[in-house]
Amino acid sequence: MRRDKNTSFKLPEALFTVCRTTNERRQLIDELQFIEQQLYSTDKLDIKEIIDNNCRESTKEIVVEILGQDKVLFQQRINGFIETTKTLPQVKLTLAWEPTNQFILRLWQKVVSYTQGPVLLAIRFDPWLIGGAIITAKGKYGDYSLRGRIDHLLKEKTSYV
Repeated sequence: MRRDKNTSFKLPEALFTVCRTTNERRQLIDELQFIEQQLYSTDKLDIKEIIDNNCRESTKEIVVEILGQDKVLFQQRINGFIETTKTLPQVKLTLAWEPTNQFILRLWQKVVSYTQGPVLLAIRFDPWLIGGAIITAKGKYGDYSLRGRIDHLLKEKTSYV
């Protein structure tokens, strides 16, 4: 488990197999909050049954690790998890195409190798870019899109006229 610098909550290592983007984080948080509602809406179901009935296979291990077997501490743990994931650094990407899961995985691995820590990718799709990407991270902006290059060339050409 990784301990976040800003909080005492420990992030499960398995988290980074299903929570690489802001969309995946939102989906996982929604899942956890739904499970929390189920835990407190009935006393009949046990924790394992609730997890088995309401979790995707890919997130069961994480939910069990976050929840443990203690129904009482779940709300505290889920709030710690949510707050901790909110503090993870984000790399914002605007792409000219919709990326595949494999592309997201490779990109995330590359970004993590540069940052040497957990990162969330905030991915947006904009077909007007034509090709390439726009990247924003740690207050820095880079336009590596074909549209950006064309705009730059047009500005250069029109400035000579």
